[in-house]
Amino acid sequence: RRERNRITALRITALPRALSSGEQSVIGASNAFGFNLLRELDRTRGDSNIFMSPLSASMALGMTMNGAEGQTFDEMRAALSFGTHPSAEINGAYRSLIDMLRALDPSVDFRIANSIWYRAGFPFETSFLDESKQFFDARVAGLDFGSPSAVPTINGWVNESTNGKIDAIVDGPIDADVVMYLINAIYFNGAWTTRFDKSLTRPDQFTTVAGSTAPISMMHRTDTVRVAETTDAQVVELPYGGGAFAMTIVVPKPGKRIDALVSSLSAESWASAVAGVAPRSVELVMPKFTLRWEALLNDPLQALGMRQAFQGDVADFTRMSRAAGNRLYISKVK
Repeated sequence: RRERNRITALRITALPRALSSGEQSVIGASNAFGFNLLRELDRTRGDSNIFMSPLSASMALGMTMNGAEGQTFDEMRAALSFGTHPSAEINGAYRSLIDMLRALDPSVDFRIANSIWYRAGFPFETSFLDESKQFFDARVAGLDFGSPSAVPTINGWVNESTNGKIDAIVDGPIDADVVMYLINAIYFNGAWTTRFDKSLTRPDQFTTVAGSTAPISMMHRTDTVRVAETTDAQVVELPYGGGAFAMTIVVPKPGKRIDALVSSLSAESWASAVAGVAPRSVELVMPKFTLRWEALLNDPLQALGMRQAFQGDVADFTRMSRAAGNRLYISKVK
């Protein structure tokens, strides 16, 4: 046990068990999907901050993919970077990773929650709903979407699952053609293993992509931290709690542009950069910041090849509802 800056945490130096090949595939796929999606978002929204969770998007879409067949399934699996892995292997890996991540570090608050809310009376397959419970630990409930209580019920679950950080995700009233919401919520709250000294935080200037400056509070630490350098970037790793989780920050070197750095990121380059971190005594200067971001991912996901799922009368979600035939499609990924 180590105590520093009022934090005492049991150091975690290894996973509780070896990862299965399926789990490794899901992790690798999530990383690849995340960087593919980030590059696509940066291409269309490069003038704004982007804040997203690839794991959250992957789980929500993974639940949805369980209801797909044929080309719709193949396109979703490819967009999520799962290659040709069978759905049973993907589902089993999702489930075991959910259980592992929830229990990995008792000194941080890390929650993964999934839910499915469907229009009561719509003929969804029991097998699809049961698999959502089994593999994604999802709360599954049928609601009267026309009732005034439907939207507050769904938003209340989201609010509770994110500890109040997201108080609403569904705008009411619910459209008459909407028959299901598939939702993932991830909440993380952790103190860094070694905290910044608040007395050293002072006003400074932050330089934006456009070259302008903005006033901001900068935190300062002179300490031994895990850092690395690549040809174009600087990397620092700041562990939380017992060290099972970390914030890994990658910034372009002076003279390099952030959009060029983002376009160069991939699962492989990320793994290489993270593998290169090593302890070094540095002066770490970091801005205090809050990010709030919201967007529809329909267009970026279609650009990644997931096209048929968004096409009415074409998408094949018959594993979700045989009776609905080809009438089911994804209206939005938010």
